[in-house]
Amino acid sequence: MEVIVVERKYSYWEESYTKVLGVCMTEEKADELIEIDKHKDDHPKMNKESWLACEHRFYEERKALIHNESCGKKKGGFLKRFHYDGLNKVAKHAYDELLKKFDGMTFDDEVWYKMDDLDTFYLNQIINKDLTKLTFEEYNELDDWYSKHDRHEDPEDIYYHKTKFEVI
Repeated sequence: MEVIVVERKYSYWEESYTKVLGVCMTEEKADELIEIDKHKDDHPKMNKESWLACEHRFYEERKALIHNESCGKKKGGFLKRFHYDGLNKVAKHAYDELLKKFDGMTFDDEVWYKMDDLDTFYLNQIINKDLTKLTFEEYNELDDWYSKHDRHEDPEDIYYHKTKFEVI
C-alpha cells in the first residue's frame, strides 16, 4: 500500500520551517490538502496574494513618488503627477479629498508621516485600481486581517512537497 506525506515548507532566512500537513492515500486528497492550506489565511473580500500585490505596488509607487518629487518637484504639488481625467469615479473622489488637505504640497517623508489612515487609503485608491471597490472600513478590516501573526508569510516563500512511501 502506498501513502503520500504532504509537507509545507516555509523558506525565509531564520524563520524557515517545515510542517507536515497530513498523510493521504491518493494524489487527489494530497492536492486537496495543499489547496486548503494555500487559502487558509485568505479573507473573503480579497485573497492574500492580491493583498500582498496591492501592498507591494503601493510601496513601490510611494517610493517612486518620493524619488520623483525630490528630483523634480511638480508645479502645483505631487497630486498633479496623477492625471485626473484618467482616474475612475472612486479614484477621483479620493483625489479630491487629498487635494483639500495636500494641495500644492511636495510629497516627501514629512508629508507621508502627516498622512492619517484615511489619507493613506485615498492615496492607495488612486494607485491601486483593485482597492477602488473597497470602503475605508473594509480596507481597515483587510489590513487588520493580514497584519495578524502568521499572516505575514509571502506565498512565494511557501513550497509544498509530496513524498510517497510504501507501507506494509
